[in-house]
Amino acid sequence: QKQPQCSGFVKGFTESAEGLLSGFAKVDKVLKALRVRRLYLYPRFQDSVRQELEENPPTVMELHQSLSPLQKEIQHCIAAAVKVCIRELKQSTTKLEWSDSDLSI
Repeated sequence: QKQPQCSGFVKGFTESAEGLLSGFAKVDKVLKALRVRRLYLYPRFQDSVRQELEENPPTVMELHQSLSPLQKEIQHCIAAAVKVCIRELKQSTTKLEWSDSDLSI
């Protein structure tokens, strides 16, 4: 069921804009997930943007949602499966050196 139209906006800043253009975090997927139709990109090095950010620094609000017991169980199962895959990959790949810090979960 569709929710009624709401007005609002999302502001975001990133130090790694390349990440929005490749892999799982493509801009179109992010826009669809946030239900945002328009995207305005402003380089941080532009003087007007830099000045605005200095005069009005952004307020960052972190929101945390606790996982339900079922979600925690799913998360645990996924982490266990990934650990097994990493262990098998390390055992089957002899040409690469793996350190535990490279592949820790």
